[in-house]
Amino acid sequence: MAAIIATAGLAALSWSQTWYRLQLADSEHPIGGDVAGGALLPLALASLCVVLALGLAGAVFRAILAVLDSLLGVCVIVVTAWSLSDPVRASVPALVNATGFSGDADVFRDQVTSSVVTIWPWVGLVAGVLMTLTGLAIAVTGRGWPLSGSRYTRTRTASPDSDPVRDWDALSEGDDPTAGPR
Repeated sequence: MAAIIATAGLAALSWSQTWYRLQLADSEHPIGGDVAGGALLPLALASLCVVLALGLAGAVFRAILAVLDSLLGVCVIVVTAWSLSDPVRASVPALVNATGFSGDADVFRDQVTSSVVTIWPWVGLVAGVLMTLTGLAIAVTGRGWPLSGSRYTRTRTASPDSDPVRDWDALSEGDDPTAGPR
């Protein structure tokens, strides 16, 4: 589970950094991961929620959650790969705010004289790959993990002669009313 936390943190860190530096005419515009890879933070937060659920899950549900975390990793890969495939297209919202022009990537393609890709989209891509591999590893090995305990499951059925007052008194005396006769 620490690996999921680390990969989600890496994706969130990538999201918070500058991904591209685009040069328009005489001004440079830094484009953050919040614009160019906006979905990374929600995907990282969803992965952290998987960690919380894994702590309570049984073996079958643990495998389902692990596959879900792998799919979140695939989504991180898709978002970062889409952004890396065309930095201008991924940066359009920031360029619209900076220039006041509206339109799609074709409007800005002629205006961008140079673009520099920082390391952060690549870090996001690596985080997605690691998130996918971690989820797959948990899906394979999760059955061998210890169970969360019986306090999250209801195993006791009330017997017809069950009396809540007697059960409470037994608990007060230190006996387990669910243990049955000794």
